[in-house]
Amino acid sequence: RLLLKAGAKVNALDSDRGTPLDWAVGTLHNDTADFLRKHGGKAGSTFTP
Repeated sequence: RLLLKAGAKVNALDSDRGTPLDWAVGTLHNDTADFLRKHGGKAGSTFTP
């Protein structure tokens, strides 16, 4: 929440083309995944290079 308030991009891609939502889902942080989805978070696979 703090990072989004500070202007972080909710769909920033990491070196493996994963997003914060991918990380949250993959590590079973369901509350975080729900929060990211509510703020526009998408899976990295939805982005094309």
